[in-house]
Amino acid sequence: MGYIIPLLFFSMHEMHVKCGSH
Repeated sequence: MGYIIPLLFFSMHEMHVKCGSH
């Protein structure tokens, strides 16, 4: 289940980028 950690991190990062990129 080690792939779930980077996957969540990537998802959070993408969401942050989308929210930060008004």
